[in-house]
Amino acid sequence: MKSFANADEPEKLERLCRYISRPAISEQRLSITDHGKVRYELKTPYRDGPTHVFFEPLDFIGKLAALIPPPRLNLTRYFCVFAPKSNLKTLPQFDIYTNQSSQKDSCHRG
Repeated sequence: MKSFANADEPEKLERLCRYISRPAISEQRLSITDHGKVRYELKTPYRDGPTHVFFEPLDFIGKLAALIPPPRLNLTRYFCVFAPKSNLKTLPQFDIYTNQSSQKDSCHRG
């Protein structure tokens, strides 16, 4: 699926909106047992056979809470020149007429 849609493509826009607004877990596979445990049906069984996992309600809430990022955390990571604490004070300049960079690429990871 492409991750963009033009304004004149309502079907694509709807599909994209449904995709980005989907929950972290499927509510259809989630249920509560007669004993008060939370049962979650796995999409694919584990190798050793289980098709469901069971949690105490507080444990399940803890696992859900772990999926929520902390407040004011930037989820986009930058590196090299674009990193917040980069030692590279000047951006590499690119001459569009000669297709050459005025600095060597110093953004190697590794």
